[in-house]
Amino acid sequence: QRDRNSLVVVAMVLGLLMASLDNTITSAAINQIIKDIGGFEKMSWVFTGYVLASTSTMLIFGKLSDLFGRKLFYLIGIGAFLTGSALCGTASSMEQLILFRFIQGIGAGSLFPISFTIIFTLFSGEKAAKMSGIFAGIFGLSSVAGPQLGTFISEYLSWRWCFYVNLPIGILSFVILLFALKETRSNKKVSVDYLGTVLLIMTTISFMLGLEWGGKEYAWSSWEIITLFSISLVGGGLFIYVENRVNEPILPLELFKKRLVLSVSITCLCQGAIMFAAITYLPIYSVAVLGQSNSNSMLTPLMFSLMLGAVISGAFLINHLSFRTIM
Repeated sequence: QRDRNSLVVVAMVLGLLMASLDNTITSAAINQIIKDIGGFEKMSWVFTGYVLASTSTMLIFGKLSDLFGRKLFYLIGIGAFLTGSALCGTASSMEQLILFRFIQGIGAGSLFPISFTIIFTLFSGEKAAKMSGIFAGIFGLSSVAGPQLGTFISEYLSWRWCFYVNLPIGILSFVILLFALKETRSNKKVSVDYLGTVLLIMTTISFMLGLEWGGKEYAWSSWEIITLFSISLVGGGLFIYVENRVNEPILPLELFKKRLVLSVSITCLCQGAIMFAAITYLPIYSVAVLGQSNSNSMLTPLMFSLMLGAVISGAFLINHLSFRTIM
């Protein structure tokens, strides 16, 4: 059993390594991508499409994995991510690349939540917290290596190999998990919250599109942006109404009655917004404005300190301090 658990952890590490490498490698290669296929004005959608897809599906995959098995949906996630990666490497226009990144994002929406769910199923208490810290450190480590790899691969091979590099890592993770993780099937009849799922996707996508297009494609006061935010507001209200009444809500709202859960969610929202904004725009600023030959001077210190913070907090401080104190 211990050997089996170790193999599962290796598969989780490879999956997270693949998904976390992708954003920083792509950031470092974006200048070469624009030189090759153009589309500078749509560049942000290479990242927005990925995040939009992963954000709108993450909660759904997490809940479906609870109902029908984590192994199944983790393997589906890897399959979608690898399909998107292979297609990204063949893109001949920015529009194609954005579409294929969307497919990648759907896969990432499965990998991140289910990885941590599996770890907390296999381990408990401090062991699980330590594993989470190590996983966060792996995210940071891959993010430090990402800018270096992205620059090297795009300059000496091709930016397309920045996506193809995911394939061997993902296939190895897929095969290990396929044979190492054993799940017992429950005979309990489950009900899927289809209406809540549709409302969640509608609310998330319309809100994020409003933020993305507002002030750029359309004025903030335009009917297009007002309509998007209105759809998001109405959809969000209906989502809360539905979740309070179904047997198996896609998002149990009573979770947010706990102040710790609410405060952690707000903190992670702020931290994620700052970090991904930096990962997306610092490479362009470094090369186009400051005249650096590559973006490593910007991304490496950012991601290296992220890795240190994750390892120190998750592997060491968690044993001596409370969650609240660390955050």
